[in-house]
Amino acid sequence: MRASPHRAIIAMLFAEGHRVCDIVRKLNIGQSLVQKVVQQFKKEGHVREHQKRGRPCTVNTRTTRAIIKKRIKRNDGVSMNKISESLGISRKSVQMIVKKDFGLKRYWGKDMWPASSPDLNPMDFSVWGYLESKVMAHSHPDIKSLKQALVKAWDEIDDDYLRRTVDSVPKRLKACIKAKGSNFEHLLK
Repeated sequence: MRASPHRAIIAMLFAEGHRVCDIVRKLNIGQSLVQKVVQQFKKEGHVREHQKRGRPCTVNTRTTRAIIKKRIKRNDGVSMNKISESLGISRKSVQMIVKKDFGLKRYWGKDMWPASSPDLNPMDFSVWGYLESKVMAHSHPDIKSLKQALVKAWDEIDDDYLRRTVDSVPKRLKACIKAKGSNFEHLLK
């Protein structure tokens, strides 16, 4: 039971013969608090606070919750990884606070992502490989040269190639559904 400044007064009024409902009205406090204090007074003869058991809460504190809430409000797309890194606590703790204390269900756990989602993105399954083969045909002395080669290769991509790539997406989606989200490359041949 959480400490209340009214505990001694509640016990005193009860000992004087006041009923629970009279104490509630007189002190203008919640009935459940009065009932718990009276119950403890009857059972143990005192209303001292019990020593708490277990490890003290060090992560899910009012301050931590306030910081997390502020960061989520400030940047709705902020990742739990970044929040946990900046606070020095585990991602799992941040996730628990967000889900249980704030009731936010928007954050997806690792099990919610499709198993082979890069296989559904045309940039991942086709375009990056094409660009890599063009750019890496010869070595580059520095980053600037690599960037220039990438931009040049991008500009030279044939429109028909991009159309064929985009047109293959429905076939890939059907294969992904058929494979129930697991590897489906073998179904495309």
